[in-house]
Amino acid sequence: MSEALRAGYKLTEVGVIPEDWSSIQFGSLASIERGKFSARPRNDPRLYGGDIPFIQTGDVTRSNGSITTFTQTLNGDGLKVSRLFSKGTLFFTIAANIGDVGIAQFEAACPDSLVAISPNPSIDKCWLLYELSRRKTDFENLASPGVQLNINLEKLRPYLLPVPTLPEQRAIAAALSDIDTLLAKLDELIAKKRNIKQATMQQLLTGQTRLPGFSGEWTSLKLLTVCWFQEGPGVRTHQFKKSGVKLLNGTNIAKGKVLLETTNRYISQDEADGAYKHFLVDEGDILLATSGITIDRLDEKVAVANMENLPLCMNTSTVRFKVINVNLTANFLYVFLRSNEFKKQIGQQATGSAQINFGPSHLEKIEISLPPTLQEQSLIAKILTDLDAELEALETRRDKTQALKQGMMQELLTGRIRLV
Repeated sequence: MSEALRAGYKLTEVGVIPEDWSSIQFGSLASIERGKFSARPRNDPRLYGGDIPFIQTGDVTRSNGSITTFTQTLNGDGLKVSRLFSKGTLFFTIAANIGDVGIAQFEAACPDSLVAISPNPSIDKCWLLYELSRRKTDFENLASPGVQLNINLEKLRPYLLPVPTLPEQRAIAAALSDIDTLLAKLDELIAKKRNIKQATMQQLLTGQTRLPGFSGEWTSLKLLTVCWFQEGPGVRTHQFKKSGVKLLNGTNIAKGKVLLETTNRYISQDEADGAYKHFLVDEGDILLATSGITIDRLDEKVAVANMENLPLCMNTSTVRFKVINVNLTANFLYVFLRSNEFKKQIGQQATGSAQINFGPSHLEKIEISLPPTLQEQSLIAKILTDLDAELEALETRRDKTQALKQGMMQELLTGRIRLV
């Protein structure tokens, strides 16, 4: 007997499931009601600004399953052309962001880009949320293409789902809710640690707070007077090779690291030794992406080259830095390039709005404030890099926990692992 049809399991239209599970149409599990907003024009300001939450698809997408915030409200006139759903309603997006789900923690109205789902008594709402959320890709494939994807109720209602008994639904929901609680606590801790890091950085890198034992005036200098920087050249497509020396562009710098596995672009060794030899990265170079970046994520686009990255040649949208002044340490330059002060200054110089672009001409105008001694610079850099390491460890733990949740969903919601 095959593993797929082992004892206690059966083959159904939704695949192999436990014998005591059922294959049931979505529309038979719950009432599915489409939201409403019949006003024309839809942006009529006379309908907005009241105290009635008006949930949009984006509110559901950002909710992580629990809708606690909203971006728009309706007044009494707005509600007349919409419909109100009770607290605890399970909302499902059917346009734009197809298949996102969340349970509203307040009474709310919604437009017809959402449906409100009210499960039958034999269905646990939290189990249904998890079951629907893992099928997002399936729902996207069901959607009708157009200016934007959308899916209608005629496709949703007959959609088949594997349904455990109610006690097992509740057990599955409880297990997944526990891991969601852990994820929420990690998110809260990460946010707190980020705030501490930003506040500490602001205080230490501006001299507003001095470390014990240090005194003396700080000096403000143009960045170009204490470090050398160089922009990567434009390597043409016809020069790309399948092997040789790897090329670095801005997309290969992420989360403070050089991620060379994200590129398959090379130049020949002959070109690396010839025309591009002056753009080869050295160990210890500080690398910075310079285009297609949002200001708030700029600190993630700074990295230090090490021997594991080399040999490596710069390409477009990158700048490398070397310290050229005895009054500046490389570690202090690194933390400065990841600071809010650098973001603020480069944001004033760079081009672009949502995503910025900059180069040497913009960097030449940046000023860096320096403590009077290398010892204070080094200690400040150590404190901030230690905070970075703590934050990275928390983010890694969060990513592993999220991966664990995905694995649990796959096993529990298919019946491969049983909880009752």
